[in-house]
Amino acid sequence: MMDDHPPSVPSLTSGWANRFMDDVLAVLPRSGRWFPRVDRTGDELTLWIRPAPEPSSEVVLWGPGVPDPRTRPGVKGPDLPRLADLRRRAALAGAGEAVLVSPDGAVLEGALSTLLWWRGDVLCSPPRSDATLPGVTWRLLEGIAERRGVETRSENVPPVALEGLEVWSVSALHGIRAVTGWRGLDLNAGAAHQAPTWQAVLRELARPLP
Repeated sequence: MMDDHPPSVPSLTSGWANRFMDDVLAVLPRSGRWFPRVDRTGDELTLWIRPAPEPSSEVVLWGPGVPDPRTRPGVKGPDLPRLADLRRRAALAGAGEAVLVSPDGAVLEGALSTLLWWRGDVLCSPPRSDATLPGVTWRLLEGIAERRGVETRSENVPPVALEGLEVWSVSALHGIRAVTGWRGLDLNAGAAHQAPTWQAVLRELARPLP
């Protein structure tokens, strides 16, 4: 939940971005779970210090083929109200995340996460394009995959092609969440054989703030 007002950290112009991020690091709490957010409005940056929700290792997807409602899919922020509305619709269907699809019906990503899936021993993702957000957690997982000798591949597929596969919803907030069910589509979720190992690898990378 966002507070009514940001904390007393001065907003700085974009030319002071590096100094601003140093200030952010200095004021972040050193105990508890937090999910800080930095907003840019014009040439100003503002920090919001928000309590993080409880972490989750599993999620149910709502995937009735929701057309992507975003106007600027490559930038996180302008379309958050639209995506939050999709999350609410997903919740009404008993799910925790919505699946966005392209005009031709291919999987793009989740409303607020990157979607990945395992096809055998290959870790797959939707193709990167201007229609997808560059996911930080996915880039981190790609690096882990490379170091572990795991093949990665992009696939342009509809949601029905994920029948019976191990599917992940990944984000900076929750890390890896294994998909345990689907709503809005008659799909079966595959067993999460890989998720526990990779979730542990991500936890090992975590470091305390200086």
